[in-house]
Amino acid sequence: VIPMPSWHEDDQWRGFNHVEAMFSCLKLPMRKIFGKSKPHKQANLSFSNRHQISAIMILNDKSSLRGKSILLVDDVMTSGETIKAALALLRPLNPKKINVLVMAKTSLK
Repeated sequence: VIPMPSWHEDDQWRGFNHVEAMFSCLKLPMRKIFGKSKPHKQANLSFSNRHQISAIMILNDKSSLRGKSILLVDDVMTSGETIKAALALLRPLNPKKINVLVMAKTSLK
């Protein structure tokens, strides 16, 4: 299980990371491999500006994912840009399979 990076201040306000909390009961290995090169909150951006995440999202952990099955988890998908950026970073690591689970989908008006 690889969670998408969450906004640190939101986790502090809640007191926990909600995605990690939901998946901890499955007892699957969870790897927090994504980070951001600078503070960036997608929720504050317009739909047309959300593509910026691809320049900001980074891999903090480049250890081998070759041949592994991955479940990439995101809480909310609006434009899909965060998932696209994550896939672009993961594919060169040659995992066996990448599944994506989104818990909610919304759209900007």
